[in-house]
Amino acid sequence: ENSNTWIKAHQMLEWLCHYYWKHIEFLQFQWDDEKTKQLTRAYGDQEIIEYAVMNSKILSEYEWFYKLTGRYWIKNCNEIIAARSNSKNVFIRWWLWKDTVHTCFFKTTKSYFIEHFMGKWDQLPRFENHSLERLYYRYIKQSGINMTIHWLHPLFSWERWSWWVMDE
Repeated sequence: ENSNTWIKAHQMLEWLCHYYWKHIEFLQFQWDDEKTKQLTRAYGDQEIIEYAVMNSKILSEYEWFYKLTGRYWIKNCNEIIAARSNSKNVFIRWWLWKDTVHTCFFKTTKSYFIEHFMGKWDQLPRFENHSLERLYYRYIKQSGINMTIHWLHPLFSWERWSWWVMDE
């Protein structure tokens, strides 16, 4: 939650998670509006992810995490998690002809994220058409993750097409 407000829906979600024996954690965060305006939305997105990695009590207990943008819903999430359970880092390319990866949904270890992405937002102004998707792609390629075809792709509630995955 990036507006630093407390939504009443949080109480309902906490109750549902407790009822189903799930853990949930809400992090309140106020991003830097001026830097976001100056460096694009990509800066704000990265700032939020970095904040969660460094401040989440739940994330501190695990070696890896999936990142899913809050307003998205993946119909086949359980199947994807099962299919990629042995993979450490999974990044999805939008299109093969563009040097980008999907930053709305990915899996990574905390150590990989910290080494390859943490604090890299300051390099965004050097890119034409600034985007977090381009920045991640650049550092993923530099780190040597192999490109593979992943036929079990995320089915967002509004889209369905084939995806290429950078998988380690």
